[in-house]
Amino acid sequence: RMKDYNASERIGQLAILLLEKFQSRKYTSYVHCCVFGCIRGWNGHIKMSIEPLLSGYQIGMQTGDIQLAMSNAYWYLVDNFISGQLHLAALKKRLEVFGEQMVEYKQMVFHHLLRPIEQVVSNLLFSTGEPLLLIGRDKEQETILIKAIEQNNSYLAVQMFIFGCVEAYIYGDYELAVNFVQKRHELGRKITYKRGYYGMTDFFDCLSFLAMAHQSGDQKWILSANESISNIDHFAKVSPSNCEHMLLLLQAE
Repeated sequence: RMKDYNASERIGQLAILLLEKFQSRKYTSYVHCCVFGCIRGWNGHIKMSIEPLLSGYQIGMQTGDIQLAMSNAYWYLVDNFISGQLHLAALKKRLEVFGEQMVEYKQMVFHHLLRPIEQVVSNLLFSTGEPLLLIGRDKEQETILIKAIEQNNSYLAVQMFIFGCVEAYIYGDYELAVNFVQKRHELGRKITYKRGYYGMTDFFDCLSFLAMAHQSGDQKWILSANESISNIDHFAKVSPSNCEHMLLLLQAE
C-alpha cells in the first residue's frame, strides 16, 4: 500500500540482494534509482544514498541506459543539496557537469528539473543579497516556468516554486516565499505525487509561514505553519535521521 515505508524498504533490500546475487549490471541503474532515489531516504539518512546513486549513474552510462543514468544523477545532486555533504562550490561544479551531459544526451526533462537547484546554488554562492530565481531577473528560469505552465507541466512548475521558496526564505523575502508556496499549492491540486524531499519542502514552508506570522501578526500564518509542522512530525517518526532536527527547530520557533 502507499506510504508503507517499511514494506518498501524490505522490497528494496530484496532487490539489492538479487542484484548482487546475479551480478546483473543491466538492471543496476534501475534498481539503484528506485531504492536509493525513492525508498532508502525514508528509512535512513539520505547521505547513505549518495554513493549508490552515483554508482547507478556511472553503470547506467556504461550499459547505455542513459535515461536512468540521468535519473540517478538527478537524485544524487538533490540529496547532496538537501544533506549539505558538498560545499556549494563543489556542488555547483557537479551541477554544471551533469547539466551539460543531460543536454548532450538530450535528457531535457532532468536538465529542466535541475536548473532551479543550480540557479539557487549559484545565487547563494555569488550572493547579491536578494533572491533572483523567478522574480524577473533570471530570464531562462522565467521562460522555463512560462512554458511549463503553458504545457500544463505541473511537476516542473512545482519544482521551481519549491526551490524559489527556499531561496526567498534564505534571503529574508518572506512574502515572496509564501507566495511561491501558495502558487505551488494551487498547482499541486493537479498532481498526485508531491515532492517532499525528505521534509525539506514542508520545513521551508513552515519557516516562511512562521516568519510571516512574526512579521504581520496575522494568525492565518500560524494555522498554515501548524499544518506543515504536522507533516514534519509525521516525517520525523518515519525518518528521524532526516527530519527530527527539523521538527525540533520548528517547535523552538
